[in-house]
Amino acid sequence: MIVLPVTMVWMEATCESGTPTITWATASERNSSHFIVERSADAHSWDAVGEVRAAGHSQQVIEYAWHDDDALFTSERYYRLRLVDRDGAEELFHTLGVSRCGGSEAMLTVQPNPATDACTLHVQVEREEDGPLVLHLADAYGREIQRTMLSAADTHMQHRIPLDQLAAGTYHITIRTATGAVIAHSKLMRL
Repeated sequence: MIVLPVTMVWMEATCESGTPTITWATASERNSSHFIVERSADAHSWDAVGEVRAAGHSQQVIEYAWHDDDALFTSERYYRLRLVDRDGAEELFHTLGVSRCGGSEAMLTVQPNPATDACTLHVQVEREEDGPLVLHLADAYGREIQRTMLSAADTHMQHRIPLDQLAAGTYHITIRTATGAVIAHSKLMRL
C-alpha cells in the first residue's frame, strides 16, 4: 500500500441553495497533483464528474470546494474523492451522501448524525398534494421499527426520534406521502 503525503482534516457533503457541494480541507500536502470528484447513484458504480487542482506542497490548512451543477436526480447521491499525486499514485477517501438536493424536492436533514440518545429530523417540503406525510424508521434490513404521521399542513417540520431503545447500527429514515410515494430518504447511524 502506498501512503500519500497528504493529511486530510475533514470532508463534508452538503446541499447549498439546491446544489450538492463537496468541501474538504488538508493539513499538509507534498507532491499532490489534483483531486478527482466521483459521483454515484448507488454507492457501487462511480463516475468521475469533476477535478480540483491540489496545492502541490503545503504545510498549512487548505480548504477546497466543488459544486455539482449537473447532479443526478435520485433521492440520495454519493460522492467520494480520489487524490492523485504528481507521480500518478492515488488515494481514495471515504464516501459521503447527500439526500434530496435541488428542485422542488423535499429536504431532509438528520442532526446529529451519527447520534447516540436521540436525533432531530428537519423536513422542508413544497407540498403539491394535501394529506399527511408518513415517517418510516427501518433497520438496516428494511424492517420497520417506527411509523409516525406528520402534520398535513406544515411545509417546515421538526421531529425528534429517541434512540435509547435502538441497538447501534445503520437505520433508514423515509418520508412518504399518504399514497406511499417516497419524497425523502436519509440514513442514520446510531452509535
